[in-house]
Amino acid sequence: MSPKQLILSLSVLSAAFLAAVSCSTTRVLGENEYRLAGNKVEITNSKRFNPKEVQSYIKQKPNTYLIGRWNPLLVLYNWSGTDTGKASTRFIRKMVVAPVVYQPSQVEASIENIERHLEYLGYYGSKVESEIAAKGKTIDVLYKVTLGKRFKIGKLNFIVPEGDFATDFFADTSSITIRSGDYLSEAELEKEERLLRFFQELLLLRGRHPRQP
Repeated sequence: MSPKQLILSLSVLSAAFLAAVSCSTTRVLGENEYRLAGNKVEITNSKRFNPKEVQSYIKQKPNTYLIGRWNPLLVLYNWSGTDTGKASTRFIRKMVVAPVVYQPSQVEASIENIERHLEYLGYYGSKVESEIAAKGKTIDVLYKVTLGKRFKIGKLNFIVPEGDFATDFFADTSSITIRSGDYLSEAELEKEERLLRFFQELLLLRGRHPRQP
């Protein structure tokens, strides 16, 4: 067999193997059901933003894989049969992994999740769209993310009560993490909750209680 024929034979065998694996992971699905095979995030307008930053905000996760897209526990679940009245079927399914059935509503919820998180990070007006690719009884979901606009913080003005409070506060401004020129984001502002704790502790040390909002 020539090298060319060998490569062709291997390609055919690989394709057949992948088709068999795909079929063996969807046998128990209903007529209108599909297995979620994978999620992918693509950032359309930035090469610096790490897609992993929003990956965890996708609500529905596919089955985990050991090699490529192969998981023997998932295959065993599908080959256990559909008759749950059988003791053998129930026994096998206790030890293996069921296929994740694709749910369109979870995609919409994931889009909202990602957009909210991006706003939290300071990307205002971000847009997320989904593209669904079906192959046989499996589906892959691509989330295409267009990052929104960011805004820089201008001049910082600190308005604090005059007297001892002002003296104590301005003595510690060097430790404030937010600076003029930084990008505005709720994530960064939350870090400065330290200022609220500072005033609360100061009031308690002086025998007073912080005023409730």
